[in-house]
Amino acid sequence: MTGYPTLSITRNGRPIVSESLERLHAIDVSPILVNEMQQYGVDVEAPESDVEYGLWIGDLPASQASSSDNQPSSLIATLFAGVRKALWKDAYYFEGCRGRANLVVRSRTIGSDRWDERGFLPCIVTSGKLSEEKYRCMLDQLSGLTFGLVFDLISKSHQASGIGTSVSQKSIRSSSTELRIIEEMWPLVARCVSEIFSSPETKLESRRVMANCWGSERFDTRSLAMFAEYADSPHLSTTSIPFRASVQRIAESADTYEHRVVAGFLDLLLTRVSECIASLERHIRSLVADRSWRDVEVLNGASLYRTEDLPRIEQLKLRLRKAREILSQLKEVRRHPLFHEVSPERWTSTSIVFQSVPAYRRIEDALIRYRRSSLVVVDDGTPEKVKATSRLYEQWCFLQIIAAVRYVGLKCINQSGVLHSVQKYRFTLDIDRGAQVTFLGRDGRTLVVRFEPWIMPMTEAKHNRDSLYRGAKGTAAWSPDITIEFLAAPDASQHSANVDSVLVIDAKYSSAIREHHWTGTDKYLEIRAVRSGKQVVRQHWLAFPGDESKIPHGIVMRDPTISWSTSGPSCDQTETVQGVLALSPVLIGDLENQMQGWVQPTPTAVSFVTGILRFLNFSVPLVDSSN
Repeated sequence: MTGYPTLSITRNGRPIVSESLERLHAIDVSPILVNEMQQYGVDVEAPESDVEYGLWIGDLPASQASSSDNQPSSLIATLFAGVRKALWKDAYYFEGCRGRANLVVRSRTIGSDRWDERGFLPCIVTSGKLSEEKYRCMLDQLSGLTFGLVFDLISKSHQASGIGTSVSQKSIRSSSTELRIIEEMWPLVARCVSEIFSSPETKLESRRVMANCWGSERFDTRSLAMFAEYADSPHLSTTSIPFRASVQRIAESADTYEHRVVAGFLDLLLTRVSECIASLERHIRSLVADRSWRDVEVLNGASLYRTEDLPRIEQLKLRLRKAREILSQLKEVRRHPLFHEVSPERWTSTSIVFQSVPAYRRIEDALIRYRRSSLVVVDDGTPEKVKATSRLYEQWCFLQIIAAVRYVGLKCINQSGVLHSVQKYRFTLDIDRGAQVTFLGRDGRTLVVRFEPWIMPMTEAKHNRDSLYRGAKGTAAWSPDITIEFLAAPDASQHSANVDSVLVIDAKYSSAIREHHWTGTDKYLEIRAVRSGKQVVRQHWLAFPGDESKIPHGIVMRDPTISWSTSGPSCDQTETVQGVLALSPVLIGDLENQMQGWVQPTPTAVSFVTGILRFLNFSVPLVDSSN
C-alpha cells in the first residue's frame, strides 16, 4: 500500500497493468494494447475514505462506453477481501474504439458535484470486427465526402488534425474542424499583425492636395489650369500670401499590395468564423429541439438527451464562446487605422516585402497554408476526437444504400440534411438526423432513403406532416438507423404521395448477428403510414460488417424457408421479411472511374437494392457504366 490509489486493468480476472494514480497524473506512461472485442475489468484500490471514483473512456462515462447494461459510471470504494476498492466488472469498455483511447479516472468528495482528474492510462485499441484495411477503406470513403462525418465533439478515441500543404479544390472539413484550424493559426497571425502595426512597411506616392503656397513653388500643368479657370495668379499683387492651391506632394501611404492582401485575409477569416458560429448555433438548436423525444428515461433512469446530447451541447457552447472571442478580435484588428484606406485584395503572388520582412513573411506563409489546406490524419498534433467506429459504420451503411440506388440508375431529385450551402461557391456535406435523399422512378413513383428519422406517435406525426408513425402505444419516438420508403405517385387531390411499402435497416457493428441483436428492433414492424393508417413495414434487415465473400449475395434470410435471388426474397410482397446484410468495406475496381464525391457501393449493397427494386416492381434501368 503506497498511500495513493492504484489503478488496475484486469483481463479474465488477472491484472494486465497496475499503476499508481499519482504516477499516472504526473508523467506520461507507455500505452497498453487492448482489443475492442475483449472484456476488461477496472478497479481502483482506494485507501481514501468518503471519496467517489468515476471512470471514463475518453469523453464517455463507463455507463455509456460499455455495451453492458447497468454498468455504473462512478463507484464508492468498498471492502473486497479486506481491501478497499472501487470495482468495475468485466465489460466491453473499448468496443467501437480504434487507435488511441484514454482510460480516465476522476474523483470527488461524496456529495460534491465537481470531478477532479486523478490520472489517465493511454490505451491502443485493436479491432477484431474490421480489419485495418477495411476500416481505412470505410474512413477514406467517408472522408472523401466530408470530414464532418469523421470528426465529432464527443467520442472515445482520438486522431490528430493539422494543416496540409497540398492544394485542395474543395473544402471537405466540418465547421468544428475548420474552427479548430483557425484557432491554432490565429495567435500567430495576431502576433504578425501586431508587429506590422508597430512598424508598417509603407510606400511613397504622389498625391494631389490643397496646400498653403507662397508663390515660389513649381506648379504643374494641372495647377496652372486651375489658376486659369478661376482667373487667378500667384503673381498678382491682390493675391494674399499664403494662398491655397492644388499641388502635387510626395507622401507616405499604407495602401500597399501587402496590406491589401492582409486585409483580404482578415476578411476571409471573418467570413469563415462567422460561418462556423452559425453552424454551431444551428447544431445546438437542433439538439435542443429534439429534447422532447430524447429526454425519455430508460430502465437505468438515464436518457439519451442527458447522457449524449447535454455533453455535446456543452462542448459546442465552449467552442462557440471561443469562436466569438476570435471573431471579436478579428473585428478589432480589421478596424485598425492602418486598414482605413486599404481595399481588400486577393493574394496572387509574393513580393519583396513578403519575402524580406519577417512579420509579412510569416503572415503570407499562414495565408498560403490556410488557402491550400486540406484536413489530413497525421501521427501527431492537436488531438481531434473521432466518432466511434459503430457510428461511422451506421453513416457508411446509409451512404452505401444511397450509392447503390444511384448506381442502378435512379435519378436523385432532392436531398435534405446532407448537403449544406455555406456560400454560393462553397458547400459542406454532413449527415443530420432525419437526412433524406429522394430518387425518381417511373410513373411518378419515388424512393426516399432516410437516416435516423423520428417515428413519432400518431398525433405528433400528423402535426409535423410526417409520412410514418409508430403504431404501438407509447410516447417515446422511435429512430431506426435507415428507412427506405416507396411512395406512389402524388394524388392531385391530396398533394402528397401515399407510402406503399417501407424497409427498415439497423446497422450493428458486430462480428456476427445473433438472436439478441433482433431484440428491440422487431417493434419497427409496427410502423404505419400516416395517410392510410396501414402497417407498411414488411421488411426488416440488420447490417453488420461480415465477410461478403463467404455469404451468397452477402445476404442471409432469417426464415430459412425464404431464399434470396437477383429478384429479391422468394416470397409474396405481403409477407414479412427479415434478413441480414453483410455490408463490409472493400476496395472495388478502379476508383478513378467513379463519380467524385460518392461512396463506391459494395456488391452486397448493389445486389440488395437491385433485388428489392425488382421485388417491389420498381423500375430498374440498365446500369450506365458512365454514371
